[in-house]
Amino acid sequence: MYNDMLMVILNEKTEEIANQYYFKKLKQRVAVYPYDMNVVKVKRLNGFRGFNFLITIETQPSIGAHNSVGKDRFTFQISPSLSEKDSIKLIEFKHLKSYSIPLHLRD
Repeated sequence: MYNDMLMVILNEKTEEIANQYYFKKLKQRVAVYPYDMNVVKVKRLNGFRGFNFLITIETQPSIGAHNSVGKDRFTFQISPSLSEKDSIKLIEFKHLKSYSIPLHLRD
């Protein structure tokens, strides 16, 4: 349940970043679903009981009826020392793989 709550919290920012990448190519928005976000790595940056974290997740943004368009990795910093607006900050985005898009979903 904790993992699912964290994915819900990260979902909006993840989808926003994915759309910055994919909209240039697809000219349509992609969706990122919390149930399709997988934690790759979590690191506590400032020792025991510190609340500054790096979390790396992978997901497969999709269009249409869950047609994956690619696979991507996102690394976020989560920390109360960041501004309230930016308590979740993108550190790195990496596009890992592109998938073929069905003809009926192309421009």
